[in-house]
Amino acid sequence: MGNKEIKMILHADDVILATECEDDLQRMSLFRFNPSCQKYGLKLCTSKTKSMVMSNIPKQRKLEI
Repeated sequence: MGNKEIKMILHADDVILATECEDDLQRMSLFRFNPSCQKYGLKLCTSKTKSMVMSNIPKQRKLEI
């Protein structure tokens, strides 16, 4: 998208959160996204939540949802 940085993509009731590292994703989901959902009466469905890492460096992941 040119020089613009996209942090979130929304489609119907699906959301994609994009960050550069696992820690940023954890912080974004805990401190920004989840409280915003709660404010509007929405809940995260952890059984349907997925994560995907796009990197060429193999690394152990410890993301908690």
